[in-house]
Amino acid sequence: MSARFSIITPCFNRADVVTETLDSVLREKNNSNLIIEQIVIDDGSSDNTASVVQRWVEEHDASDWVTLYILPENCGLATAKNAGIDRATGDLIVFLDSDDQLMPNSLHWINQHFLERDTDLYFGSIVNKSGRPAVFNHELASREIGFVEYASSPQIGEYLPVCRREILENKQMRYVDELRGFVALLWLRILKHGGRGWIDPHPVRIYDDIRTDRICYLYTLHKAAPRLRDGFLHYLKEFGVDLLKISQAVFDRVLLRVIVYAKLSSYPPEVRKIIDAALPNTSVFNRVLEATPSVLISAAFRIRHHLRKMTVATFRAHQKIRRTLFSRQR
Repeated sequence: MSARFSIITPCFNRADVVTETLDSVLREKNNSNLIIEQIVIDDGSSDNTASVVQRWVEEHDASDWVTLYILPENCGLATAKNAGIDRATGDLIVFLDSDDQLMPNSLHWINQHFLERDTDLYFGSIVNKSGRPAVFNHELASREIGFVEYASSPQIGEYLPVCRREILENKQMRYVDELRGFVALLWLRILKHGGRGWIDPHPVRIYDDIRTDRICYLYTLHKAAPRLRDGFLHYLKEFGVDLLKISQAVFDRVLLRVIVYAKLSSYPPEVRKIIDAALPNTSVFNRVLEATPSVLISAAFRIRHHLRKMTVATFRAHQKIRRTLFSRQR
């Protein structure tokens, strides 16, 4: 028996690309007998994203399976996805970004996976739009994973997340609204409560790695430092004890990010308190506080090189910041 799919696509100023996403979903609907509902959440766009979606729906006579919801203001990715979850009616919920597309026959493949396996949370691999090889954790591929495996991995990579809706009927299983991101916290929460995960090497999503308005680019990363700081701090607050049970190194990997992003923005008392508790050696803590951003990032490089705990993506992002900081100092 085929599952019913709810595809949730949050949008913010994506008038130029969102129709490509919808086209890929329409292709999947036309090439299969699957029941699909497409939920588009316009997160307070300042461009004409909403009218573009409405025009696409009219041109394709898709009002019976595509629904557009417009949030009154820009609330962030997490809130937009939560709004989609609350409106979904399918058995499986697919979270598809508004600048990405589904691979041909991807939903059929995903449907077969859920028919054959008792999976709660599925991560399908991607193909980069640029043609560059995608980052993928082959050690965790093609087997059931739980909280420990997911939290311990220094690098999961991009993926297409699919979750059983019954798991998300619990209102605690939601994205953290105030973080405006950090979607992995929801996956960790599901896995911590006994959910069964699966990382699939089969590509099901075309990922747009060409756009320059993603957080991994320098000019947005530096501006996003407070948000990244708060996100990793929340990570430690919710899962810190669990991470320590896995290993000190796993805990330290998250703590390092709190330190780096806090230094790149500012140190509110709450952040200082948690770092102080985690670094009882006062001299070490004071050196962190007194360090310039460039020195701190250099130290982060040495830690990463020695322990191999930071992801390639984070390392490259920090490398860009470091070059910019040094150029400003000259």
